[in-house]
Amino acid sequence: MTSIGSRLLSAWPLLLYLLLMPTMLWLGFWQLDKSGQRAQALSRYETQLEIDTTQDATALTDPQSFSPVTASGEFIPDRQLLIDNIVVDGKAGAYVISPMVLSDGQTLLINRGWIPLTSERLPAVPLTVPPGVQTVVGRVGKLPVGGLKLGDNPTTTERWPPLLVFPTMAELSNLLDLKPKNWVLLSTTPLAEESERFVRRWAPGGLPPERHMGYAVQWFAMSIALTLLMVGAWWRTRSKNNRE
Repeated sequence: MTSIGSRLLSAWPLLLYLLLMPTMLWLGFWQLDKSGQRAQALSRYETQLEIDTTQDATALTDPQSFSPVTASGEFIPDRQLLIDNIVVDGKAGAYVISPMVLSDGQTLLINRGWIPLTSERLPAVPLTVPPGVQTVVGRVGKLPVGGLKLGDNPTTTERWPPLLVFPTMAELSNLLDLKPKNWVLLSTTPLAEESERFVRRWAPGGLPPERHMGYAVQWFAMSIALTLLMVGAWWRTRSKNNRE
């Protein structure tokens, strides 16, 4: 082997180290940041739960996550939506999203809760809504966000309710041909005709702060271990060269 080839062979562990180390450190600090964000989200959630005053949806100008709100209006019964891939108690199902036209003419999306689906991916419970003006009490929320999304949802459908996978507000707006408010009401009270199989457990999604902290510790530990391996390899190479 030539001297150049020998130097290249001995240099590749260093190149690998220089590539891996920044990545692992970035992942560690990213997990630390996620831990802080989750802690803040849970703190805001606990604070909002202590608020007793319920605001009217039509007068809400600065919606805060999980703040209590009341909406009065009429549902659009033939334009309901299902958000798939929602797991509750180890069972896959869907969130039921029902648009409501408020007293001021604006549209608000109501997340009525989780329901199971049949083997044919159809609702296992009736999705009927009572006619006339209805009042729904709940919390300010957002659409659920998945960890991984493959492809886009359809922009049109002939089958209602369509089964969607973590849609954006823009996708729902196009599908409904409406322009709803940019937040979702997480219903906390059942409608008169709702089945008891609707599940409502509203809390900030995602991993707990402790889990993110644990992942950060793992990435930093691997960074330290890799550094020790590199130092050990350098020391052995240096000792060998000195003997020669």
